[in-house]
Amino acid sequence: MQTHPWLEEYGIKEKSKYLIIGTHPPMPYCAKADFFYGNTARFWRIISKIYKNDVFFDENKCINIDRIKEWMDKYRISITDMVYSTKEEEFNSDKDMGDISTIGLNPFLREWLDNSQVDSIIFTSKTESGNSPFGLFKKWFKNEFNKRLKKDANNIFILPSDNRKIKINCIYSPSLAANRGIHNSNNYRDWQKNNKNKNIDDFLVYNYKKVFPKPL
Repeated sequence: MQTHPWLEEYGIKEKSKYLIIGTHPPMPYCAKADFFYGNTARFWRIISKIYKNDVFFDENKCINIDRIKEWMDKYRISITDMVYSTKEEEFNSDKDMGDISTIGLNPFLREWLDNSQVDSIIFTSKTESGNSPFGLFKKWFKNEFNKRLKKDANNIFILPSDNRKIKINCIYSPSLAANRGIHNSNNYRDWQKNNKNKNIDDFLVYNYKKVFPKPL
């Protein structure tokens, strides 16, 4: 079994209102910092373009975990992943993880969510099925509450634990492998008509700004 190397170390903080959810870091993990989205750090480069008054990297251009945690506390954000353990020991994509059983899903998520103030979840993929973050969250939800997750027209669902309303936001994946799909999306093509001198990173910034808290 491949166990998530640091998921348990970074729980959802009680004061958090925003929660970022991914799947599992690619394995073997080769980044210098043992932290979410550190393998290529592209996610943090995108975020740094939104929060220009916050620092995410050190003098060697590597992500700095302490600075990222400061940013998370400042904006009441937490980060976690849906997968705690997999049968596959090596994988580069969500699909390569194979079938994820309910036993392999984040075993701490229920308690963490119940003890937080999260009212907005940001899933780091537009895909809503399979091994995507939201696809696995729906699987977890059904197993945890014995009912299917239902969202309304505003992408809001009710957390049965306390009847809390939580907004669902599925953003474009920051992974380089997702670039091809973004290139072919109608949303990107429509956006590029008015932004011909800009690239996919600019497109991600444009979309991320819609769901992340506004810079202070």
